[in-house]
Amino acid sequence: MGISFGEINWGPYYMTSIEIRAYNENVPTTHKSEDLVFFFYDSRENTIGDIESALNEAYQYGIAYNDSMLNLRINAKCKLKENWKSGLHPDDGNYSGRTGVEVYKCVGTFAQYFILYDGLTEFRMLEKYIEWI
Repeated sequence: MGISFGEINWGPYYMTSIEIRAYNENVPTTHKSEDLVFFFYDSRENTIGDIESALNEAYQYGIAYNDSMLNLRINAKCKLKENWKSGLHPDDGNYSGRTGVEVYKCVGTFAQYFILYDGLTEFRMLEKYIEWI
């Protein structure tokens, strides 16, 4: 787990970056996954409380992280929960779903997100917004 703190001008964060990376050849890799298991990048709007919460979440996630659980989800089918748009990765925020698609396939991981495929498009979703079937 790496934590960076300090004012920068080039990173994807304002002052705080938290990243957990896996160094294990068994971690599933897609074109989006790399070895990143968890990340948090703050913005100007984040408070110290937000950063403390992110540190706690990173710690809990790191303890619970299990390569075999990720491997079990690859190729698994799922449905999206009613409030699924709240779980989209920020870079996939323009994904609005495809009409008539109710079942998705997990094709990989990206940090704490699962990469889902709707038959046409891939997008990243947090697990708490997914119902595995």
